[in-house]
Amino acid sequence: MSTHESSVPSSKPFVLLGSGFSKAVFSGMPTLAELSSMVLQRLQLDPNVLQPFAGDLEQWLSFLSTDQPWLDDFENLNNRSLFLRASSAVKEAIDQSEKGALAGPYPAWLKRLVISWCAEGATVVTFNYDLLIERITTELGMTRSWADLYRMPLADRSTSFRSGGMLARATPPGSVLSLLKLHGSTNWGYAGMNTTTGDAIYLMDSDMRWSEPNQIRPPLPRHEGLYDDLKPMIVPPTGTKNLYYSSSGLRAQWRKAREALQNASTVTLIGYSFPATDLAARHFFAGDVPKVPVTVVDRNPGVEASVVALVGSNPRVSSFSGDDAIQRYVSSTCGDVLQWDADHGNAGFVPWVELNGVKRTAPGGKIDSRDDAKVKAGSLALEELASLNLNSHEFHIDEDKAHWPALNTAYRRRSAAVTDGSE
Repeated sequence: MSTHESSVPSSKPFVLLGSGFSKAVFSGMPTLAELSSMVLQRLQLDPNVLQPFAGDLEQWLSFLSTDQPWLDDFENLNNRSLFLRASSAVKEAIDQSEKGALAGPYPAWLKRLVISWCAEGATVVTFNYDLLIERITTELGMTRSWADLYRMPLADRSTSFRSGGMLARATPPGSVLSLLKLHGSTNWGYAGMNTTTGDAIYLMDSDMRWSEPNQIRPPLPRHEGLYDDLKPMIVPPTGTKNLYYSSSGLRAQWRKAREALQNASTVTLIGYSFPATDLAARHFFAGDVPKVPVTVVDRNPGVEASVVALVGSNPRVSSFSGDDAIQRYVSSTCGDVLQWDADHGNAGFVPWVELNGVKRTAPGGKIDSRDDAKVKAGSLALEELASLNLNSHEFHIDEDKAHWPALNTAYRRRSAAVTDGSE
């Protein structure tokens, strides 16, 4: 006879992301206003179509997704058809913008922030559809599979054909963040608006790094048509999302998000302003915020007042605002990330130290060939580098002690040390 013991979830940081976060990562990621223009252009619709809705894409999509009592069946079906086309246009616009972000390097603050989230086991709840968080987490080697990030039942139609799928056995090398995507994701697929409660949500693409292009499966005959019957699991920013929430998998995500919020040690909101039309998000957040510090990170200084209006004065609310809000937030809360390694070139292995994305290379220093194998094997600790025959053999030790005297030198090469920010 087995017994089930209930346990109280541990308190961990709770982070809520909106479109302003992705905009800070890459300026070409769209805000809601910019997304409106992109969607209407793809649908070849006149912008005046939004005039009855005060120019608000959310209100328009909410209208289209809900049967109106004064319209006949044909008109309501026509609206729902336009709603589905608009949903696909949202995915296309996000995919196109994401390609622009991936064409260049990621910002240094993003690396520092994501490593901090993983170290703390943070729950990251996002209303964004893009894959920027997944890609940077894989790029940094924090996980081998996106299945380690998602906290919902996702199905995979071809785990036997590839590695790293939902049933992959490899475990993350260390702690990793939890990612809850409450409005869906561009790499999830489902049966459509007429889905039943138990219908699966499928993981259509996974495990890509920052610079790899979006590609749903390699171009093999076995993969042709694999997802042709599915629609993208994109829940547009409507005020009434009940048509989409018939999915038990999507509802499970919301329940996990609520549990994480209720047990949060801290709450951080980045780039999300709780628009009046997103009723589900407003009601979700307002009812369950614990009495813990709440931090608002947004370019718009007025967002703090909106959050206070939602949660009251019980939680202590502070904010970072302005164009550099997220950079200042990361600098003040995430500590430092120190990495070291040695690059191979014509002159041999040249040591370097990188602190918070700023890289310093030993001037003229190189490692003798007799130590090359040891470097390649990754078995050098920071202290060992000082004993090698380097022209600048004190470089690594001097650099790390100058910036971080308490660093644990047992970390191996290509490791990242997350600190509390004190010097």
